[in-house]
Amino acid sequence: MTRHDQESPAPDGPLFGGSSLAGRALNLLPADSKASGDWPDLYGPLIGSWTVESSFVGPDGATQRANGQWHFERILGGMGVQDVLFAEGSQPERYGTSLRVVDPRTGLWHVVWMQPGAGEFVVLVGRADGDGIVHQGHPLDDPQGPQQRWSFTDISRTSFTWTGEASNDGGATWSLEQTMLGTRKDDESVSAGRAGGPEADTFT
Repeated sequence: MTRHDQESPAPDGPLFGGSSLAGRALNLLPADSKASGDWPDLYGPLIGSWTVESSFVGPDGATQRANGQWHFERILGGMGVQDVLFAEGSQPERYGTSLRVVDPRTGLWHVVWMQPGAGEFVVLVGRADGDGIVHQGHPLDDPQGPQQRWSFTDISRTSFTWTGEASNDGGATWSLEQTMLGTRKDDESVSAGRAGGPEADTFT
């Protein structure tokens, strides 16, 4: 997600308060609570809005930084969660979104990350990992490509840590590619940002 562009006024439309027949589909998505069933509500603690401080580790080991926002909402009668992630100042066509839906038979969550403006499409399976969440998967168009391991740890009411790792040897070893520190936006302790390192041109 690029951070070059200036922030522009939100476009009119169903996602931003505009009226449209097409908005009916979007109006059917939100849910107020988890659907009934004995399956893990993995993303319940993440529902809401967060500021994010991202650190991206390049191939040369150099670290770049960017600030952004991450918003989570329940959908599909409480059987799923959709989130929107973007860097501050980026245009909507550079936003990314994940669809997360549970299989109530197994308790596993099937996740698809999509950021079309950056050509990123990743499919993963999410499961509980201690007090956190771990996802493993691969690029949608390259099942034999680098494996992806994305994890939420240190989840609390006001903060979380997300790490993104990749493996080129079938999961024998993993390399850290990105870390994101989330702080809940409606909390008074929202950080103004940490110093250090150049700003990143890409957010994920």
